[in-house]
Amino acid sequence: MQGERSETTFDGSSQAVDDFNVTAKEDKKIVTLRNILDKDRKGADLKLSLFVAACRSYRYDSCLKPFPPEFINNGLKDIEYLLEVIDKMPTLTQLVQELYDPDVYQKIGLVIDLLHWLLVELKDIQIKSVPKSEFGAIMGCVHCETAAPAPNLIFQLVGNPCGTNEMRWKEVSRGHKTLYAFHGSRLDNFHSILHYGLQKHFSKNSLFGHGIYLSSELSVSLPYSPMGYGWRWSTVGREMSCVALCEVVDHPDVKYQDKGKE
Repeated sequence: MQGERSETTFDGSSQAVDDFNVTAKEDKKIVTLRNILDKDRKGADLKLSLFVAACRSYRYDSCLKPFPPEFINNGLKDIEYLLEVIDKMPTLTQLVQELYDPDVYQKIGLVIDLLHWLLVELKDIQIKSVPKSEFGAIMGCVHCETAAPAPNLIFQLVGNPCGTNEMRWKEVSRGHKTLYAFHGSRLDNFHSILHYGLQKHFSKNSLFGHGIYLSSELSVSLPYSPMGYGWRWSTVGREMSCVALCEVVDHPDVKYQDKGKE
């Protein structure tokens, strides 16, 4: 068998082993990616859209974190090359069809590698689409007193139980109650928020000082979430506004205004 490991090198068998291993690795990437897109295409669509929004931002150096390592050369982020690969991406529906082509890796290998990194390798957080039948229960986590537009779509962030973020949350929240509140931010910030949480360099300056602000009123958070541009082929929407509904540890270090605690 040509793909078997051999001590001889003059007949090309070693090269054949390497080729066999590479092909197996590529095939595994394709199958894994196809399974994810079949399982929840809308969730994958949103994760990609938030990533693309960060890529196209003039602030990409601060908000495009994590940055795909394949596009870092000698410590420099090659954003132009990354955008070229993004522009080659077909729609996700078309991509799923193309993933059955035996020559697909030769055609769009860079696209496959990038999507595999984003949707598979970044596994601390996955995005799950929520059916409309559950919208009421989710929005009921916060009792808003002022009217605000209802969300068109809701997605749930599912943490990896063994991931560092989930482990840290369990440690910080142990022995404390939690509450829910909204946080508004620019669309290009959400790729980083997904993976690193709310960060101080994305925080606001306001009457109450510099910090990360959340509100029990959706109408208060919405102005901080202006419409932004994501991925052009997104079925979720190429232009969207995103607000996070956050579970917050009711810790003594958290400062907030509440009618019951004034």
